[in-house]
Amino acid sequence: MFCCCGIEDGLTAEVVTQPSPHSPAQEASPREKAAPDTHAGPRVSSSDPTTFYIQVEKTPSEQIGLDVVGVGQNLRVQRISPGLVQKWNEQHPDRAVQTGDLIVEVNGTVGGGTNALAGQAFAPLLQAIKEGTGLRIGCYRRS
Repeated sequence: MFCCCGIEDGLTAEVVTQPSPHSPAQEASPREKAAPDTHAGPRVSSSDPTTFYIQVEKTPSEQIGLDVVGVGQNLRVQRISPGLVQKWNEQHPDRAVQTGDLIVEVNGTVGGGTNALAGQAFAPLLQAIKEGTGLRIGCYRRS
């Protein structure tokens, strides 16, 4: 089941409702495969080649330029459009955000926790992107 919602500042989010954990069709997310405790997830570390940080500064005149889908506690990048992330990618090709990357942290905020909406454990990440101006985004890429 999909539910789309537009987020200001050039971020479009889509909520994916996962099947029951008992459903044989469900495959574990990269976060669940990476860590036995699904609430903790992968920790973003500069020594891990599959994780990296980007830093962008939001302004009223520029869009972030990301379409994301909420999956578990993370946001998966669906599309990069003109905006701050695309500019980051042009200036930092060695740490370019790609379709399929997971956003696992924004300004020290991770998904989950008691403030997350039921079924939307990624909500704290969306909120951090919406409210922040200087964004330090931790990305995870399956190797």
